[in-house]
Parts: sequence; C-alpha cells; structure tokens
Amino acid sequence: MSLKSFDKFCERMILAEPGSQKEIYDERQKQIRTQLTVEALTVFGAMSMLAVMINETALQWCEGCFPVMVLCAALSYGWWVIRNAVKGSLFGVSGKGVKFTAILILIYSPIYEILLLPDEGKTFSLIENGKLTAVAVVMFSLLLMIALAIITLVLYLRKKRSEEADE
Repeated sequence: MSLKSFDKFCERMILAEPGSQKEIYDERQKQIRTQLTVEALTVFGAMSMLAVMINETALQWCEGCFPVMVLCAALSYGWWVIRNAVKGSLFGVSGKGVKFTAILILIYSPIYEILLLPDEGKTFSLIENGKLTAVAVVMFSLLLMIALAIITLVLYLRKKRSEEADE
C-alpha cells in the first residue's frame, strides 16, 4: 500500500464518522503549519507595532489605527498563505478546510466592501487632509483578502488535478 493510498484510507475512516469534517495533515505538515503560523503572528505583531508607531508619531499616513491593523492582518495572512503554499503544507489530505475558508472570504469580503461604500451624496476619496482614508485602507485590505482567496482556490484546483493525474 502506497503512502497516498494509506492517507486516503485514513481519511475515509476519519471522515466516515457523522459530524466529523476534520482536515488531515501528516506530521511534517503539522510542524510546518505550526511554525509558519507562529512566524505569521510574529510578522503581524512587528508590522502592527511599526505601522501604528509611525502612524501615531512621525508620518500620519492613515486616519486611524484600526485600518492600519486590518491592513497588517491581511498582509500577514498573505505571508502565511504564500509560505504554506511554498512549503507544501497549505492543504491536508482532502484540502476541504482551506477551500472552505477561501470560499467564505470570497463570499463575505464583497459584502463588507459594499457596506463600506459611502452613502448617497457623499463622495469616495482615497486621500483626505494628506492621509489615506480609513475606508480606502480597509477596502484595499479586503481586496487583498479576495486575491489571496482566489490564489488559494487556484492552488487547490491544481492540487486536485495533479492528484487525479497521479491516479
């Protein structure tokens, strides 16, 4: 029995239980994902601290701190997705968990984009008083999340096609 067929056998056994939709990772993937998650959180913390410090003191480039934190979160998520894709630990045996997350991002991000649009009579602007507007920064962050979700789905489809070609 090959390693892939054994993984499929284990996946069928675990997912056969009602209500169990767990993603199955091998030990190497678990260790890499844990390491990269800690790395992404460290990047988020450092980037957030630096961005908020710069925004609060020297170069006020954004209207508030919340949009800065949203932008840092989107960039950190991008870091995590790219690093996991390169290391081969983005998807488990089935890949359903990551696919589900990407689909949720694709569904909810446009809804938030629509909610951020200005009301009637108001104009949308990127820059006001020499600073990026909060709406512009959050919209850019949501667009980045949509792009990352599309990249994730493309990687998922490529993985599934390569698995089908191997069989």
